[in-house]
Amino acid sequence: LILVALLSGADYDTQGLERVGVTISVALAKGGFATELLDGVRRLRDSPAPDDLEHFLAEWRTSVADELRTNSRGLMSRREKKLADTVERATAFPSLKIVDFYLDPRVSDPRAADYTAPTWDRQLDLGALADFAQRKFEWGHVELESKLRNKVWLGLALREARRAALAADSERSHASPSRPAPSGSTPPVPSGWIAAVRDLKVDTTTGLVPSYRVELSAAVFDA
Repeated sequence: LILVALLSGADYDTQGLERVGVTISVALAKGGFATELLDGVRRLRDSPAPDDLEHFLAEWRTSVADELRTNSRGLMSRREKKLADTVERATAFPSLKIVDFYLDPRVSDPRAADYTAPTWDRQLDLGALADFAQRKFEWGHVELESKLRNKVWLGLALREARRAALAADSERSHASPSRPAPSGSTPPVPSGWIAAVRDLKVDTTTGLVPSYRVELSAAVFDA
């Protein structure tokens, strides 16, 4: 994914290389050029000879250009001679600053005094996700629906079930005689989601908290 981001553009560099899209970037990554690049950068980043890394990057660009011209690995639909010329002319590619952003991302330190744990309570904008996928991956309506159904729906269903369970736990923890907790017999998920409970497990490793294996109704994925 790092090579795809570098070639076709992403958050840190929205341009990437001219006319190099996601499809070709993925083909090059599958061909081993991503691993070769990142391994080389890690190995030579602190080399006592500063030219070592520049020489490596020049050789790597030449290898990428050769593959674009020949398609020797057969991972692209055709040879891309013009893109090969683009890669050879891009003597400043890839930017080591951008590569470092991906290899060593700056994230919040949970040990810091001012650290605030994320709550992940914002609802997913499914419309924006679909629009992004259509623009970036060039998926048509049928392919988009299939991808969302097979790759996203289950995660959304589990996320919603988790959110509902946490909300139910919160209500129980704040219960009082004047405000009793909701009945435990009602599953803390939307009505009709659970088709069957297949298994129950109670183990000391989880503090004897019951764990259920459930089957979600197929209707959950028909949205």
